[in-house]
Amino acid sequence: MKEDRSDPLTPSAAAPTYHLSDEFALDPGLVYLNHAAVAPWPRRTVRAVERLAEENLR
Repeated sequence: MKEDRSDPLTPSAAAPTYHLSDEFALDPGLVYLNHAAVAPWPRRTVRAVERLAEENLR
């Protein structure tokens, strides 16, 4: 299977390394148990939902 280089979280020689904190607004005082029903959204998901909401206001 070919590696997907379009994902910014996939490290490559040409791309900088990203940390989970770049994508998730995690509180250092909390323990996340990886339950998809109750979890922080990735920042890119938040931006996409915000764009969709803005588009649907018109």
